[in-house]
Amino acid sequence: MDIRLEIRGIENVPYGGAFIAMKHQSSFDTFVMHTIVSHPAFIMKKELLKIPLYGQFCKNTGMIPVDRDGGLKALKDMMQKSGAAIEDGRQLIIFPEGSRTLPGASVKYQSGIFGIYKFAKKPVIPVALNSGVFWPKKGHLVAGGNIVFDFLEPIDAGLSRDDFMATLENKIEEASNSLIKVN
Repeated sequence: MDIRLEIRGIENVPYGGAFIAMKHQSSFDTFVMHTIVSHPAFIMKKELLKIPLYGQFCKNTGMIPVDRDGGLKALKDMMQKSGAAIEDGRQLIIFPEGSRTLPGASVKYQSGIFGIYKFAKKPVIPVALNSGVFWPKKGHLVAGGNIVFDFLEPIDAGLSRDDFMATLENKIEEASNSLIKVN
């Protein structure tokens, strides 16, 4: 198997606390980020804590589990823990689609990301990728290829909800789709 990883735009990630919003196409996306950024804090669905070994790892490393059915209380808890993670110098990572999606698929971005954006008052670094082409959500690994993680120019703090959500989705989707077309 000859799968390579290429990281682009890492200079867009500041040292210390940062807010990263990335496309999510593969299981590969989560574990490789531990090798790219220094101290990630993933926002994750709480059900993942039940996975043997992985769930314990997430608890021990301070990941932020979210009860998707918890309503406003869960959203407030996620915002507070997210802000604290950034202030503690961690790189907060959220998948705005909420779950893995197939390459090229269009899924509405979850609004919880705007709550964190507004609360944290920090720029957001969008990340485009093409991992699902080589390490699909369903199916078999592809024998070879170049997985690209592209850290795009940050989106400044302070945009309105509509402007932020449209800008984030457009940046990530356009860049991810162009990475898929290359392969």
